[in-house]
Amino acid sequence: MTLATTNRGTRAWSTLADQIFSSASNGIFTFAIAVASSTQSFGRVVLVFTALVTVLGVQRGAVGTPLLLKSGHTSDQIRRDGSFALFGGLATGGTAMLAMVVWGHEVGLPAVLLGASAPILLCQDVLRYVTFAEGRPQVAATWDGVWFLGTLLLLVSAWLKLATVPWLIGGWAVFGLISLAGMAADLRIMPQLNGFGRWVKTGWAHRVRFGADAGAEQIGVFLVLALVSALLSPAATAAVRGATVLLSPLAILAGALQLIVISESTRSSAQPREVWYASLRLMGGIAALTAVIGVVLCLLPARVGALLLGPSFEPARHVLPIVLIGYFATAVGFVLAVFLKTFNRSADVVRYKIVSTVATVAAATGGALLFHSASGVAVGLAVAAILMTTGGLAYYAPWEVRGRTPSPDMAVGACATHASTGRT
Repeated sequence: MTLATTNRGTRAWSTLADQIFSSASNGIFTFAIAVASSTQSFGRVVLVFTALVTVLGVQRGAVGTPLLLKSGHTSDQIRRDGSFALFGGLATGGTAMLAMVVWGHEVGLPAVLLGASAPILLCQDVLRYVTFAEGRPQVAATWDGVWFLGTLLLLVSAWLKLATVPWLIGGWAVFGLISLAGMAADLRIMPQLNGFGRWVKTGWAHRVRFGADAGAEQIGVFLVLALVSALLSPAATAAVRGATVLLSPLAILAGALQLIVISESTRSSAQPREVWYASLRLMGGIAALTAVIGVVLCLLPARVGALLLGPSFEPARHVLPIVLIGYFATAVGFVLAVFLKTFNRSADVVRYKIVSTVATVAAATGGALLFHSASGVAVGLAVAAILMTTGGLAYYAPWEVRGRTPSPDMAVGACATHASTGRT
């Protein structure tokens, strides 16, 4: 049975569509919460939501990236791994739900509802990566499209003042459950406990490293927002987070680039220099588009911007140009990280990310203490991004790498999978 049921171009466009639907759903959901709440309330709720996204990010690293690296395997092997990953997502989601309910008690009902949505979000995301590994991203695009359209309706209801924040969160979770059920029915995958322990042990080092990489990134975002809230105010948190949400198209397209590059390069056994320069060209186009979007956002009338972020738009627009500069530097660093992941250099990935995260948190804290403003935090973030990207390029020199080097851990994992399924 072949994995590629559609050609490479169709897979790429389907993956891009899914990434837009998936990430835009989260972004539009954030917009809806901002429109329906005050600046102070938005700052508190978005902190809880960031914690949920942090858990999602760790899972994507620990489970999603290894699934992408199996894109050259058979559908049965991918689905077997997917069933174990689905059980892991369910367990992680249940744990996250309990933690968020306890930790977010001061936020009230919104924190409880966000916690209840954790198992839905995590399990649905596992199934997305199964479709990418199988070469069937159109399945994910279809059901993420349903979730996206539902979230659009929620934003409209927020504009019309027909929904409160708890209703928005509950509706978002319901549409997510519909997406999860549809994708599970299409893939016919159920959580599997038998053999789960062996699956976790197989290639565990890479899972831990990729999970640490994604976790460090998300934890860094969370720590920056938490520190800004503690050192400055929830309004400053809303400004910084709001600016990043306004620039979410870059994150959406960059996420699609990672999914496409890793899966397609694995299928075709592309060489390092080819992967590096192709990724860099694609990211250049994404960065140019983001610059245009940034200029448009800066020129938007306040009343139009309020439709996106409510009262948080003005403070977010004030720091937007600074955040944009940092994003350009981060984009090149992101291409470097994708390059390292594509060739399964998990130790280098996590090393680079940990150093970057420490530098980011330190720079943001320094900016807050020096300037006592959201703009100061944005300056710190931009400086950290420029320094880390420059240092990473100088250290790893991806344009000089030649030849694919198989990873011992993944080789062991492949042998274990063949042995457990009776395949030779």
